[in-house]
Amino acid sequence: MKKIVIIISAILMVSCGGGLKKNDVLGTIPALYAEMIPLEAEYTQKREETMIRLEALEESGSEKDLEALAKRLHNEEQKYRKQAVKLLSAMKDEAEKVTGKDVPAAFTEAFAQLPCAVASSKFRVDTVTYYVYMDLSVVAKEDFFLRSMELHYRVVATDGSIISKGEADLLSFNTRAIVQGQTIGNKDVISIALPLHEKPESWIDFAKVEFITKDEYAQTRITWVDKSSSSGGRSRIGGSSTVSKVSGNIQATYQQLCVCFYVLPECHFTVPVSRGQFTVDLPKELNVEYLQDLSEFIDEDFLDDLQVSDRDAMFAKLYLYAINDNYQGNVYYGKYDPQALFTEKGDEIENVTDFVYFDRDVTITGIPEYGRAEYNLNLKKGWNVVVYQVNDRRAYVSTSSIPRGAKWGEPE
Repeated sequence: MKKIVIIISAILMVSCGGGLKKNDVLGTIPALYAEMIPLEAEYTQKREETMIRLEALEESGSEKDLEALAKRLHNEEQKYRKQAVKLLSAMKDEAEKVTGKDVPAAFTEAFAQLPCAVASSKFRVDTVTYYVYMDLSVVAKEDFFLRSMELHYRVVATDGSIISKGEADLLSFNTRAIVQGQTIGNKDVISIALPLHEKPESWIDFAKVEFITKDEYAQTRITWVDKSSSSGGRSRIGGSSTVSKVSGNIQATYQQLCVCFYVLPECHFTVPVSRGQFTVDLPKELNVEYLQDLSEFIDEDFLDDLQVSDRDAMFAKLYLYAINDNYQGNVYYGKYDPQALFTEKGDEIENVTDFVYFDRDVTITGIPEYGRAEYNLNLKKGWNVVVYQVNDRRAYVSTSSIPRGAKWGEPE
């Protein structure tokens, strides 16, 4: 159903006309993504609101009102489905144009010193999911022994800013002798899914993929800024990466939410839930009794490997517990499937958003030596939006962007 919603939503922009911005290499695919994602979120929200109204009417409404609302929901879905064919055709045409194109590639001086080289790189667009892949062939430039190896890259915009970065496993923990000219990898072709769906408007400015070393990867920061956006390309939740209130709706009908600032479900105050809708006004300041040391925010073993501007900073995290009679369950915000953490699906991104209070400004950046997480946090005094994303078994923790389509999930 989710994939259908994405396809259906995007067709609205295509059928309404208007010149879609075109990238020299990727065509209109980034622009189509940039239009479909917010429309998907809007459609999904409207549908959820209608479903909540349907649940309420089932309990107390008239049969006539219930039938009218159900009919309207059915008609809206049918209207979207009828237009989906047009989008499929447009996306398929773009996929055929992009698939097989050479990836505009560059290599840093440090990467050129490695015992391997990227022999070929082609774009491929999946005509079912419309994910854009790089299909790479990596070969050895000399004989050497190899236990494990990762390929690192960054995506560069036309103005030289960094759109994205990533890595891919070539070999994992199987010591072997590599011979000059041999293809490196568990397969002859390494497929890497490019995250156009994270911030698609940035990919309209795509210029090239630059292959880099692990150290260069750790030092690389995302610097692309949306010059057409009044918010400077920053997240629109709360107008920036800081927030003063949290609101939304949950899928089921609950009476109230318990609000607390510590992992233990001790209510500091409650807020009412009306037909799934709620709003939490966050306190401007928290007493020190609610605050925890930074080592509770990030594991102390990992924290030692990170660049932290003030290690005396303290934090508190917002926890919401849905209450219905005697039932309590933690409500999370995001698009999250715990099982995704244990799969090999590198083209799937799951995310969770936390709302975290800090008692001072602090920055936390870097990659722990033995962890598979990357931190890029620019935290301000007050309440911050912190996003956890999982892609290809690596976690990305940042305050720089909010995934579109995130919503409040079922209480757990």
